[in-house]
Amino acid sequence: MQPRLRYRAEQGICDGNPGLANHRQHPVDLRGTVGIWRWRYSFVVLAGRQRRRLSRLEYEISRWVAASAVGISLFVSILTGLLVLYLLKSALGIDILPNTSLGIWDWFKRHVF
Repeated sequence: MQPRLRYRAEQGICDGNPGLANHRQHPVDLRGTVGIWRWRYSFVVLAGRQRRRLSRLEYEISRWVAASAVGISLFVSILTGLLVLYLLKSALGIDILPNTSLGIWDWFKRHVF
């Protein structure tokens, strides 16, 4: 027996079987079944641009995630730049603090060169 489906266009919802209402509106829409022994499993993979409006909580979370990603990227970039400058200083033989070393240059020479 087929379930009765009611589609409410104003909400973008298909009662009874979600997913059928917006079928084929995603750039990536993979649907299929996999048979393992005597059972069959269905899978759905959908991907695409977000078209619905975000709630206030979702919007705040997305802002925090974006800010965190920018902050972490900036932090990693600064650390990488400082490491490159330190290795360049050590390769040129510049000794800013006499008789002190972090050991990074010695490790770099042993493992890279």
